[in-house]
Amino acid sequence: MRMAVIGSSLSTIGLMVMFGLLGFVPILFGTIVYQYIPWLIPVSGAIVISMGLTVLFGVELPALPMFVMRSRLSRGGISGFVLYGIAYGMTALSCSSPIFISMVVFTFSSGDFLQGIILFIFYALGMGSTLIASTLIFVFVGEPILHKFAKSVERLRKASGILLIAIGLYLFYYFAKSYWQAF
Repeated sequence: MRMAVIGSSLSTIGLMVMFGLLGFVPILFGTIVYQYIPWLIPVSGAIVISMGLTVLFGVELPALPMFVMRSRLSRGGISGFVLYGIAYGMTALSCSSPIFISMVVFTFSSGDFLQGIILFIFYALGMGSTLIASTLIFVFVGEPILHKFAKSVERLRKASGILLIAIGLYLFYYFAKSYWQAF
């Protein structure tokens, strides 16, 4: 269990690095980016709907070639855990980047740098807590229960696809309701 906590904590550091890199650009160009954030909502909706359709219908997308990362991950160690966190962060950002960018830009453009740093740390730790929790669940529950859970994967995949489509449609609804009259 000790190794699970250490490994997932190191992965959380990698996750924070990835979120930090994404948050750095909006901080530099906060006032410029901030005015376009409402337009990220329907774009995000379209992306989430397309992700939902691919999950629902089981479309396999080609993975990005990450040979260097794969070889380091297979070796384990500190760099492997941190690189896993970076890869996890890349995946997590595909869903949460509009929310994260909005939050970071709003906070930093308000002029309170310390509050922005604190908010970033709590956001990243919140994202990392799911990583730590899932690792500990795997350690405590063990493989026999996970094999039983694997039998439900097809139903969960379809439910996840439907949920993603619903979230994407809600993003379009929210944009239309909140911002369409303003433009």
